[in-house]
Amino acid sequence: MSRRARMIGLVLPFLLVVPTIPLLSRIDRTLLGLPVGIVWLFACIPATTLCLAACWYLHDRQRDGG
Repeated sequence: MSRRARMIGLVLPFLLVVPTIPLLSRIDRTLLGLPVGIVWLFACIPATTLCLAACWYLHDRQRDGG
């Protein structure tokens, strides 16, 4: 697996969730009646899915020689 695919598939989703939650939990504001941290986590679900799809695409592309 290429380094770029590893970064997109593993590191980017990790950085989207783990370091941001402690920072966002300090914010007292709400969006649509929900705390900002919860909204961020729900937004990270499709973002992580897109990151994994990109990783898979890059892996298949490398395996096929393209």
